[in-house]
Amino acid sequence: MAFRLPRLRRSTKSGLVFMLLAICIFGIYISYKQVGDGRLLPRLPSYKLDQASTKKPKIAPELDHRIPSPPVGINLKKHLEVALNSSLHNAHNQLLKNSQSDLLKNAGQRVLENAKNDILEEDRLIRLRSLIQELYPANWKTAMEPDDMLLQLKSELEDLGIYSGMSCQEIDKLKLSNSYSTLVGKKYVDRISLGNVEIIIKSTGQDHDMKIECMKADYNAERCSALGNYKIMREVVFFAILQHPGIAELKGFCLRGQTVNSQMSKKGAILVMPNGEAINYHTIAGYTWQKQLEYSIRLMDLLDYLEHSPIGTLGLTHFEGRDIMLFDDMPKLVDLDDFIIGDKPCQQKSECVIQNNPQTELKCVDGKCKGFNAKNNMYLIYDNYVKYMLAVPPNNEKQMDTIKNLMTDLQNLAVTAKEVAQTLSDLLHHANSLKIPKQDAVQQNHQPGRNGVGNAVVDIMDSQVFSPNDVQRDQNAIDIAAQLRKQNEIDYRKRQDKIKQNEQQDLQQNNVNQVLQTPNYKDVNYTLSGSYFRVNQSNFPGVFDYVCQESRVTWGCVMSVRSLSEAKNLCDKDQKCKAFVLFSTKPEMDGLMTMVLKNSVNDKPQPNYGATLFMKGNPKNPGGVPINQQQQVDLVPSSGLKANSKKEVVECEKTQMEANEKIRFTREKRLMAHLGLKGIQEGDWERHARLLKISSHSGLSDMAADETTGGRFKVELTGNNPPISKAEFVAEAGPRRYHLGLFITYYLDRTLGIFHTPPTTIRKLQNAEFFAVQGDASWVNRLSRFNVSGGSGVLGLMTVPVPSVMDKQQLTLEQRPFIVEHVRIFNQSERNQLEYILLWALTKQLQPQHGYIGYKGHLVNFEADLAFQDPKRDMSSFFNNCQFPSVVYKVMNCYKCAGNSGSSICSLGQKILNLVLENGFTTDELKIGEFRSVDLKRLIDSAATDILSVVDRCISMFGRDTVLY
Repeated sequence: MAFRLPRLRRSTKSGLVFMLLAICIFGIYISYKQVGDGRLLPRLPSYKLDQASTKKPKIAPELDHRIPSPPVGINLKKHLEVALNSSLHNAHNQLLKNSQSDLLKNAGQRVLENAKNDILEEDRLIRLRSLIQELYPANWKTAMEPDDMLLQLKSELEDLGIYSGMSCQEIDKLKLSNSYSTLVGKKYVDRISLGNVEIIIKSTGQDHDMKIECMKADYNAERCSALGNYKIMREVVFFAILQHPGIAELKGFCLRGQTVNSQMSKKGAILVMPNGEAINYHTIAGYTWQKQLEYSIRLMDLLDYLEHSPIGTLGLTHFEGRDIMLFDDMPKLVDLDDFIIGDKPCQQKSECVIQNNPQTELKCVDGKCKGFNAKNNMYLIYDNYVKYMLAVPPNNEKQMDTIKNLMTDLQNLAVTAKEVAQTLSDLLHHANSLKIPKQDAVQQNHQPGRNGVGNAVVDIMDSQVFSPNDVQRDQNAIDIAAQLRKQNEIDYRKRQDKIKQNEQQDLQQNNVNQVLQTPNYKDVNYTLSGSYFRVNQSNFPGVFDYVCQESRVTWGCVMSVRSLSEAKNLCDKDQKCKAFVLFSTKPEMDGLMTMVLKNSVNDKPQPNYGATLFMKGNPKNPGGVPINQQQQVDLVPSSGLKANSKKEVVECEKTQMEANEKIRFTREKRLMAHLGLKGIQEGDWERHARLLKISSHSGLSDMAADETTGGRFKVELTGNNPPISKAEFVAEAGPRRYHLGLFITYYLDRTLGIFHTPPTTIRKLQNAEFFAVQGDASWVNRLSRFNVSGGSGVLGLMTVPVPSVMDKQQLTLEQRPFIVEHVRIFNQSERNQLEYILLWALTKQLQPQHGYIGYKGHLVNFEADLAFQDPKRDMSSFFNNCQFPSVVYKVMNCYKCAGNSGSSICSLGQKILNLVLENGFTTDELKIGEFRSVDLKRLIDSAATDILSVVDRCISMFGRDTVLY
């Protein structure tokens, strides 16, 4: 029997419904209450939603004060999300409104700050000291790659809680239009003005000294070129270790790679610092006596700190113009990358000699020259700064005697930095007590040195009372400043006169050999004593080599020298040295050369282009070896200029071709890839262009001109290789465009190793093929002007058409009416533009009528058929920037006039025309407009001479390493 529920009355049913509804409402209320109380949010701190409560969760200290308490009954999680998002949004908007000067202001407060962590100060110092040791590797061959070292340094600094005050993105934003760049020493330096504040941005440049040092152990030029980044990394660590008021402030740094580049966003390692006021003998002469004493005391305090630094004694290597600068009336050391850690190593006392101060005696203790760094630092500071600051004391007998005695002690390095600081402090106290005027005195802000290093106490008294002594001293200072400026101008004029004198002398030298007694070289301090017999383009290859201690190789005595004077002095000091070879054609001008010492001259010199041999002995019979008639010294200069012998030129060409093979291959590969011929060698393309038949044409090229006799046609070649099947046939005979001009430009381009002209080859279009080519009537109408029917065909060229990926580029290279005062190293885009312009200048080409065509900054000369149409064109203003491709410079030197005749070129033009003649043209056909072969040769040689003279002058002013890239 089924169970049946009793029937309920309607009122009872209604009551049950209301009861269930009440339970549901109560459940919803309880759930809502729990959410409101935060009990369902275990990850968030909980607190009572009471406006009277003072407890709040600390979400982020810098944002906490911006988050209001939520009203009662509002979901806490949602409220916090809204508040945080709103606060971050406001903060982001505010950051966008900040100027770059605000970034710098804030950066100074947080750069290199040690974050609070569990690392003890002693452990931190040990780890920083370890980093410094890694940045001074004993063997560069086993040193870490710069990229790897940068990553390790960045990670270690973060682990130590040491951070930059500016991010890399913030630093990149500092590159403004009101900045200018230059290469100072071995670094790029960008100076940027922000209102009344100027900052400097330092990054890695071309550090040739470090490169040479590296290549002694690891002959890898590409790897060694990037090791300049080690110096930037050293500075970052030194700024973290050295805490002293005499060391400049670091605003920020960026460590993102080893790239060496002049463009801000492409720089690898960067330092940002405020710029200060230069200190030199001109500015020193304008300081008051008290100010000079104060600055001298602070410099001595800095030396004392370096002697007892947290990582031991530190030595300065040299001083340049802006190594110490004034910041807020305080002299500070700016460059920290060349410190010597620890005193000089030694085995005996004689090795412990201070350069330029040999009378100073130091002891060799435990393999170290005890006190070497302190003495050498004192000498550098005294010689560059202090001796000028103490040069004109006031007319006070007692003070003058004290200064005189102190100067004597400083010259003899017989006094410590602390002792000098104390003496100067007494002088300053005495000067103030006599109320010698002191303008704009700095307030004492000395901080105690670290690790127990004491600082001299300076008693500075404010005084505004003027005395007659000060008037006289100020007048003395003005007189000294005027004398120094006058002497500087005289020295400058002397240097310029020397350069002109040397250039005139070079133009008169038409002899292969010459006796060197006391020649006039660019270096005004350079003199030669004794007699050396010079033989140009010669060497003792493979013989007379001997091993010396300073050699960078094991098979002989090979060194790097910076001048002919240095090379001669090295040979004079070595009793074994009877001759030396410099691998340079102009050793009196070049700034960095390889020198090989020889221990005998008992043989005849062998031809070796690019080398210059210097032998001790009698010019008529050096070392007892007779010199043949061709090697005799011709002391009577020739009135004309002659080209070097064909043998000499061929030998030079071969040497340069072998030396630059890798560079040429790289340039060719880049050009072919940009022309849509990636993976195809130029020689293969030329062979196909000469041999494959022309099946059809599609009309005139985009580079053609309507008024031209003949034309330039897009053609299809037979074959199944699409990249090679497209070409252009060029046969033009004026009035402005000539295919011969294109061919000459092409050979000039390849001879110099530039690779900015498309591959071009000769192509004889036979009669049968000419009439068989399919296409519109322009083919026959235009090319029939070459008298095809009456001759054997059309002698023209095949070249590569403009690929679709190429477009018009901007030419941004600056023109300068005079040679620059400071060289700015070109970036890759600027170098490409300069080489493109070089072809114009050498061929007197008209400006391209279809714009500057290229791809990614690589300009290609598609309109070289406009060559030799503007003979009066002068483009030397582009080369006044003092930047020039090294590969081109070396090749151009092969074609100089005989006898090392300055910058004159005599055989380049003939070389190029010979290459054209070898392709089937006759001498009568070598004609462009009114210019015949002899005129074309003269135009090329003349243009090359003009360019080379500018480059040589730049090298004489700034050095080979700075000018050539």
